[in-house]
Amino acid sequence: MPRLARAQHATSTPSTTCPCCGKSFKTSQGRASHEASCLGHSSTMQMVQPSVSQGNHSTLAPPAVPSGVTPPALEQVPSPTVVPTGPAHSVDLPSEFVLVKFHPHSRRDPIIVSLDPEYPQLSVPCDVLATLVPTSQGDSAGSVSSQPSANLCAPFRSRADFEFAEEMTNLLAPRAHVNRMLELMRTSWGKDGSNISFRHYDDMASTLDAASLFVTGFEEGSVTVPYNGQNITTSFLFRNPWRWIERMVGDPELSKTHIWHSAKKFYCRRDSENDQQLIDEPATAQRWWSIEDTLPEDHVLLPLHIWLDKAKVSNKVRMYPIILRALWQPSHIRNASGNGGGLLLAYMPIVCDPLRPELDLPESTDSDDFALYKRHVYNEVLGCIFSDCHIPSLIGRLLQCGDQSARIGHPEVLIAAVDGEKQATFSAFEGRQLFNPFPKCLAHKQHLSRLVCTAPQRTVAGMRNAVEQAAAQSLVTERNSILRNNGVHAVEHFLWTFRNSDPYAAFGNDTLHSDDLGLFGHHIWPVLKGVFEKSGVTTAVNRNMSNFPIVPELEHFWADRKPVCGVDFSDGETYYSIEKCIIPCIVQELPRNAPLVHWLAFHLAYRIVIGLKCSTQKQRDEFLPWILGKYEHWSKRVSSTHDKNFNFFKQHNKAHAIEGLVSLGATQHSSTRPGEGFHIEVKATYRATNKKDVEKQMTHRDTWAEAIAFMRTAVDRSDAKLKRDRSDHPPTLPAAPTPAKGHTEQRPACSNKFGSSFGHWIDLNLYEVQASLLSSLFFGIAASLRGWLIQTYPQWQEAFSWSIQVKTYRAVYVNFESVEDLLSGQDILRCNKNWNGRPRFDCALLDDRKGLKTTYRPIRLCALLECKLRGGAIVQVVAATRFVPSAWRPNTVWHGCRVFDEREELMFFLPDQLIRRAVMCPAFGAPNKLTHYLHDTAGDGELYLRMHNIGITS
Repeated sequence: MPRLARAQHATSTPSTTCPCCGKSFKTSQGRASHEASCLGHSSTMQMVQPSVSQGNHSTLAPPAVPSGVTPPALEQVPSPTVVPTGPAHSVDLPSEFVLVKFHPHSRRDPIIVSLDPEYPQLSVPCDVLATLVPTSQGDSAGSVSSQPSANLCAPFRSRADFEFAEEMTNLLAPRAHVNRMLELMRTSWGKDGSNISFRHYDDMASTLDAASLFVTGFEEGSVTVPYNGQNITTSFLFRNPWRWIERMVGDPELSKTHIWHSAKKFYCRRDSENDQQLIDEPATAQRWWSIEDTLPEDHVLLPLHIWLDKAKVSNKVRMYPIILRALWQPSHIRNASGNGGGLLLAYMPIVCDPLRPELDLPESTDSDDFALYKRHVYNEVLGCIFSDCHIPSLIGRLLQCGDQSARIGHPEVLIAAVDGEKQATFSAFEGRQLFNPFPKCLAHKQHLSRLVCTAPQRTVAGMRNAVEQAAAQSLVTERNSILRNNGVHAVEHFLWTFRNSDPYAAFGNDTLHSDDLGLFGHHIWPVLKGVFEKSGVTTAVNRNMSNFPIVPELEHFWADRKPVCGVDFSDGETYYSIEKCIIPCIVQELPRNAPLVHWLAFHLAYRIVIGLKCSTQKQRDEFLPWILGKYEHWSKRVSSTHDKNFNFFKQHNKAHAIEGLVSLGATQHSSTRPGEGFHIEVKATYRATNKKDVEKQMTHRDTWAEAIAFMRTAVDRSDAKLKRDRSDHPPTLPAAPTPAKGHTEQRPACSNKFGSSFGHWIDLNLYEVQASLLSSLFFGIAASLRGWLIQTYPQWQEAFSWSIQVKTYRAVYVNFESVEDLLSGQDILRCNKNWNGRPRFDCALLDDRKGLKTTYRPIRLCALLECKLRGGAIVQVVAATRFVPSAWRPNTVWHGCRVFDEREELMFFLPDQLIRRAVMCPAFGAPNKLTHYLHDTAGDGELYLRMHNIGITS
């Protein structure tokens, strides 16, 4: 079936609207005559912007990107394009594009986002744009609301007051420090006084309290739970999530990026019917779509993301922050700070055993009654916090939205990003006596090593039925037997009564705690260290890791001051860095065909693919199942060889990895990693208190910070608008001088650029003399470079016969289009003989195109030369050595093992032939020192996809 016909299932353009320009007519005859003229008049304009209808509400033109905030990706990749899908249009499709099919409740036509740079480009709605080409991390694009006062800084008296309060709030400055700063600015620091009107700390605090009315504040709550015949009351502070939802949905600027409906995205080629469904944001995953199927057409889902983790703020004090995020906002907004970002919902109360108050650490108790009591308290606290969301979840509630439309919203907890310990607490299923301790299924605890799960899924109906059956039993043994067999405690979960919130389906793939800290850090790394010590190769492993090439994204280890085998306990990023680099450093130190090497290779392949920002159908249906099969095989071999038991919670997570990817979207959305940075804020805020009634002080300061961040985005938006207004009327400048004849610089078009110039222009022959003193590679470079230039630029052959001036550079900026998420990126490759005290000559993948097939060849940068010819022409040249496949093989040929020998021969390439950074690791223990591994797992996932041909465009 033709591609265009497949897109025609959506609502087509009304018959009284011109499909070319969108003009409306009272009759179809008027439209027909106008359309014939319009199509003939604009034959070159092949694409139009369709109207957008949100449910049964008023039709609005798609909002533009908020003023002053231009997503950087718009400058990196071709702008998306909307192509008409009506039968009246017979246009050529782009050579490759992304097809977005919206949920039927949205009543929106499919949209084609062109990836073809030669195809005409138009704009798309911001909610679609946000999920395809996000703005930079940490920037809450379009996330500022209108202020209730004409003064943008109100209730502050002036901008100086606002900026001073902002600095003091961000620094968590204590009262004495603020008073001292104000006194100095009024006296010795200010010659004519200060523009700041604050007289003392209380003056600033009262103004901050007034500004806090712009955001959702904290309120007091309490729950009472019986324990051992007593009613124990627990008090806490929390923010009302429904009030926060109302403010978020009603924000005019946030409404421009609000994802009101789910959608399905496909990567398509014009000449192929094999479309690949793409899954990235939760809105493109299956669960959101399925829930929306159950809602009435004029209702919308308001999915929530909840994060809960333990933070050790001092040696004796721990706190449990709860962060709430709006999944209807793109990840680059909801994961950032400021308006639209995550909200500190509450600090979960620390539950201590009332019968054993001497225990400071409640987890140290062995009382099963207390464990059950603690789960009751946590469940009641969360139920109290979300109580105002219960009725809207069941029947919906009318909301006035920021785009001037009224919608009926249903809040639901779609994702719960918590580690294994908090999963047990959140879902009330963990316990030593339970036979089924896994949160997503009822797999027996003796079968957790199996990655093909045949156990029934854990569901709300099944768990509720088990608890009700247990409660109806008169004998304690029968009641406990039912609960153990179903892997649940006698606790009614607060989400059971919500319409579409499933506390078990909300758990996705937490790569931080499950893979980086869990499987590798806590289970395999101790096994590896034991093998190193037993074999006596610890020193060799430390030395090899010290000589591993420096990769900007990874932590580096040094044999003398930071040995890798000295790592006993660390964070997930450190363990992930070790896992990415360890294989080439140990393969020759272990026996042939070592199971541990194979296990590491396949686990790392799984970790990279499951952690991609955007996954394809080919990866989910073919590559990941194959990887998991190999991983399970080598897990069994490691278990038998090294007596390692894989019957534990984090191993079985992989049995549900693909299911979680399809249901909830990319793993970055269900990972606890985005929330881990909040621990730093919690510790800093705790240190700023007087250690008395700390929860009240910390929540008060968080409200101030929220208000400041809210106002800062408004101030920045105003500044950007003022700057744009001024740029519309730039001052008249004198014309630039015209270059003298014969001295006009001509540069061939090039997307990759050199940077960090070094030295001055010198003659090529002189450069050869100087460079040859440092390396024999540069002998004869003048003649060979001149010959290469003549062959590459025959039109300038006469200029090459004259003197050539050269200048050296120390970095090259390589721009690339990612095959992971279709966005543009940049690698900075160094070519420097003294980079932080050490020589650094990075490697790159070379684009060696042969017809339609692209083959990647690794090279090592030796010199970055800019050549100036007579007449002013400028040519940039990369001088490099190349790698050729080697016949040598290591003790264990692992998955993705590629061995190359470096040729000591200088060759020349154009900068645009560089595709991406390559990590060429020395083959430690090889007979030839020029033998290297092309280690594709040491970089980001994009490099792995290229080398294994499983990217989106593959």
